[in-house]
Amino acid sequence: MAIPGEAIAWAEPLDPADYKEYVADWAAVMAGNGDATIASAVVALSAEAVAAGVEIDEVTNPPSNDGAAVTIWFRVNAANQLDAGFDGTGATFGVEITVTDSDGRTLQRTWKLTVRQR
Repeated sequence: MAIPGEAIAWAEPLDPADYKEYVADWAAVMAGNGDATIASAVVALSAEAVAAGVEIDEVTNPPSNDGAAVTIWFRVNAANQLDAGFDGTGATFGVEITVTDSDGRTLQRTWKLTVRQR
């Protein structure tokens, strides 16, 4: 997946050994749609992220939303944590988030997740 130029970057990179949550804030988008709220969300990793061993926790902490933001827990598969691609500036991957709002709209945005040894 090519990462769109308007993709939103999470400020904090994910260390390959980390297991942590990231929040995708949709508040401005929802406010622009008459203060609708997120009814549901689907999160998809780019093929490149999957090949690099990046995973979304779908079991213990599956993606969730509070009406204005989507929370996603990421980790890197243990077999990939020392891959050279995560050295230096690391690797940046696309994360597509598709939400359906309380008014029935379907909206999709891409966030950028950087994985880097720290």
